[in-house]
Amino acid sequence: MVIGIGKGEFFIASDATPIIEYTDNVVFMNDEEVAVIERDHELRIKTIRNQETTPYIQKLEMSLSTIEKGGFDHFMLKEIFEQPHSIEDSLRGRLHLDQDSVTLGGIRDYLPKILNADRIIITACGTSWHAGLVGEYIIEDLTRIPVEVEYSSEFRYRNPVIHGAGCGNCHFPVRGNRRHPCCH
Repeated sequence: MVIGIGKGEFFIASDATPIIEYTDNVVFMNDEEVAVIERDHELRIKTIRNQETTPYIQKLEMSLSTIEKGGFDHFMLKEIFEQPHSIEDSLRGRLHLDQDSVTLGGIRDYLPKILNADRIIITACGTSWHAGLVGEYIIEDLTRIPVEVEYSSEFRYRNPVIHGAGCGNCHFPVRGNRRHPCCH
């Protein structure tokens, strides 16, 4: 997360590019930090343990022209209209229409484990979570394996029992992100 600091105003974004036209002074948030933003006050940063830290304000070395909105009024519109090209680029070299096949090299080594799974849990946030919902239907339809889609930010608070996710030497049930000692 990035917080832009303007004159009497703040901007919050996941990336610096949408706020560069408003300010070039930013604070990049670290893990386990919380921003305290109040009208007519300076930006304050605290840790999740309630310890105040000094915000490190950086000056962006990029200009609006280098980011270029491509004639669109907003970056979001630009990204929406770029989606067909982004999808085409991401499938290039993977989708073989002449052979009616798809090559997903990143999962090839794990395919036997995936096909023998009792269930699949997809964790994601934001737009990726919505893509996961679509993936849920596709994966269940093609593999007949039950799929769940969870918000990544909430998944850590669950206590799911995941069998066989350890080191391969044991079948200790993994709960959340805690593993059996032999798996380290």
